[in-house]
Amino acid sequence: MNSLSIDRNGARVTISGPCTITPDADGLAALRDIDERLKALAAAAPAFPIRFEPFSKPGQVLQIGELDIENADDGLSFIGSHTMIAGSTNLSTFVAAIEAAIAAIESGAALPPAAVVETTTLVDNPFA
Repeated sequence: MNSLSIDRNGARVTISGPCTITPDADGLAALRDIDERLKALAAAAPAFPIRFEPFSKPGQVLQIGELDIENADDGLSFIGSHTMIAGSTNLSTFVAAIEAAIAAIESGAALPPAAVVETTTLVDNPFA
């Protein structure tokens, strides 16, 4: 897992990837850190309603400006960069997506499905 870059300059917050956060304890810690750092800055504005389900549908993307949050096979990928203003709807939407990812990991919904083990049978070579 690489780290998501979060740079603050006054009221401006720039969030930059690339970064992939996995649905495990390390990923949960990283998401909680992001949430803690940005939640107070986003509190002033309501988030856009989103139908993004972190860790659930591979290929599903939430785009906030030039920043894409994508459900990848190995986790949640952050691609691109976007500068947001503290208290903006964009920042609140980003924080809402982070909180949805935290909830998915905590509920166990982000865990990959159990592997199915199929039995195999050895057969004689019909061409021998």
